[in-house]
Amino acid sequence: MIVISSTGIRGLEDAIRRQPETARKAAQFAVNDTIEWSRVRIKAGILQQVAVPADSITPARFGITRRAKPNALEAALSASNQGLGLIRFVTSPRVARAKSPTVRIKPGGAAVKLDRAFLIPTPKAPGSFALAVRAPGGLARSRAARRIPGSDIYILSGPSPNQLLANIAPTLLPAIQTRLQQEYARQFERLSRG
Repeated sequence: MIVISSTGIRGLEDAIRRQPETARKAAQFAVNDTIEWSRVRIKAGILQQVAVPADSITPARFGITRRAKPNALEAALSASNQGLGLIRFVTSPRVARAKSPTVRIKPGGAAVKLDRAFLIPTPKAPGSFALAVRAPGGLARSRAARRIPGSDIYILSGPSPNQLLANIAPTLLPAIQTRLQQEYARQFERLSRG
């Protein structure tokens, strides 16, 4: 989760003493604009880091969960902890019972053949598939595999949007801070002119 708040804005306290309404409104706009700007940049970073279609990173998996309000000058960007299904990384044809599919995790990276894996239809989404592996001994310690109840078949998943966010966010924090400061200055000037 990334939280952007007005505490990162230099000179805000002085501006609130001089022009409270204008300063708070400018801070609210700046925080909300910066969280949206950050969401777009981080999503682009995620798509550069892993080879998934852009529509895999939906607002439910990665999006703005809180926006700034006049009395709560803070916004949040959250990402799901549920791993992306490895089916999203499959590069070979997606047909029922396909054996040894190939997957590509990194954009431009090598495709890897998974000899023990196969595709199975998903019961909740007709026409969709999941990448699975049969593991009679179990994969109990794996966080990237979910067992189908009553079987020795495990559906495989890759990194979660939250893991990808954690990898990308530290590199963007200085740019986010700069953007917040610039956006506040722009909004304050615009609102001061009336």
